[in-house]
Amino acid sequence: MEVLELGGGFSPQFHPNLDIQKIVGLVDILGDARKPLPFRSECLDHVYLAHLIEHMWWREGEALLREVWRILKLGGRVEVICPDLEALCKQYQLEGLTDRVSGAFCGGHNNDYDIHYAVYDEQTLRTLMERVGFKIVEVTRVSANRYGIPELRMVGQK
Repeated sequence: MEVLELGGGFSPQFHPNLDIQKIVGLVDILGDARKPLPFRSECLDHVYLAHLIEHMWWREGEALLREVWRILKLGGRVEVICPDLEALCKQYQLEGLTDRVSGAFCGGHNNDYDIHYAVYDEQTLRTLMERVGFKIVEVTRVSANRYGIPELRMVGQK
């Protein structure tokens, strides 16, 4: 099964991967996930988006998921991982506005692409993915990723 990763940046989990930044040795395909993806329709089994969708405006995130729908084979899956808004609000109540909490809400601001434009809780992400046509087959939460940020992981099937 071939997995395409979109937005892997400096720490891709899969190859091939597409990213807006040219990072030698890490990025296989230079491209902007806010634009039509350079793949033929119904050509992939799995698309992986870890911490990408929050870097787009709401309408861009929906357009991206529609593009993912287009390139997935029937029965193919998309895996979306993003900061978990509900858990992040609880973390804020406990910790206050720490660098970690601020970074999860707003992005790290390390470069022009490291900015968050949207936030998602389970219901918002589910509604978006279902509106595009995906059937939600798995939802998991991680209380703290390697950066201490709570994550929401949702898998949709075409």
